[in-house]
Amino acid sequence: MPSTRQINYRMTERKIYDPRPGSSLPLGARGYSPNGRIFRMARASTVALTVGQLVRKPENEIRYADMSVATAVGAGNTKFTLTMNGPTIALDDYRDGTVYFNDGPNQGHSYAIVGNSLTAANGTLTIDINTGLTIALTTSSKATIIKNRYDGVRVTEPSPVERTLGVVPVAVTASYYFWLQTGGPAIILQDGNLFENRDVIPSQRIRGATQSAGSAIVSDTVIMDALGNEKLTNVPAPAGAVPSNAFGYVLDPRVNTDYALVQVELD
Repeated sequence: MPSTRQINYRMTERKIYDPRPGSSLPLGARGYSPNGRIFRMARASTVALTVGQLVRKPENEIRYADMSVATAVGAGNTKFTLTMNGPTIALDDYRDGTVYFNDGPNQGHSYAIVGNSLTAANGTLTIDINTGLTIALTTSSKATIIKNRYDGVRVTEPSPVERTLGVVPVAVTASYYFWLQTGGPAIILQDGNLFENRDVIPSQRIRGATQSAGSAIVSDTVIMDALGNEKLTNVPAPAGAVPSNAFGYVLDPRVNTDYALVQVELD
């Protein structure tokens, strides 16, 4: 059956600071606080989260990609089976995720997952979707399943291409559900110097922190590594140059290792 669960939620301030072991709302449901901040329902990974950290989506399981349809089914069906290429999948482990057809009949279509069967490694996985199939499936159809990006969030890594989903507004027990902040003023661990009204990105040095945005610029000077290979360098961003992983701008900077106030613009 299609999901009828609420996906937009007006909440009290108390709800923001109340992580729970379960949730009646789907992962990714949007919440609004009285002061205009925006949140998404998320679940922590098996590692607890600290207040003021940036988090990222879980890693994709590449062994659940390009799976063959086990049995042909007609258009309009909301259930079908896939031949697994990977380890055991727990019951409803991919609920609120996405299945998309990357090859064969139905390629180019995607559907929201409302449930999946408990399936042993390399077994036959049953997928339940929220609406009927647009096109009939054959055993030539190939599908990939992806978890909801808010399911099992973890701390951002120190990488120049890291992206964040949002800010943890309260300490969260491992595997608990919580409201992840995705919009409005947020408190975030500061790495280095920040400047009012300047864009910020996930830190390239400290997990879960934020730093001032940098940008690669064109230069006549070529920088080489120890092996003689050309490499990029990070410099303060010139006016108008915004890195692709910027997620907001500074409202009130503090000092290194303090917590700064940042306007988050992910939602």
